[in-house]
Amino acid sequence: MNTKHNNEVTSLDEGLAKFAKVWKEASAGGLEKRLNKNREMTTVTMRIPVDVVESLKDIAARNGLSSYRTLLKYYISEGLRKDEALSRFFNPRVSREIHFS
Repeated sequence: MNTKHNNEVTSLDEGLAKFAKVWKEASAGGLEKRLNKNREMTTVTMRIPVDVVESLKDIAARNGLSSYRTLLKYYISEGLRKDEALSRFFNPRVSREIHFS
């Protein structure tokens, strides 16, 4: 199955291989910054439905996490990494430097 998303991708297998490489680079590139506990922080206030918070608490407890907030931060972090990798995959002009929050 041939696809032509850009000049670099000529088959589905090549496209998946390229995405896997970009995903790995994105994950590794931000890890050091993400582990730095002295990063500047900000407070965010959100309204979340009660049933969603209850689900987060349940999943966090089942996974041994101390707080549903930790799980929420994890979900946000994973989504950001995925979107950054997709953005780099489909737009090669995007900067190679990725900043994770």
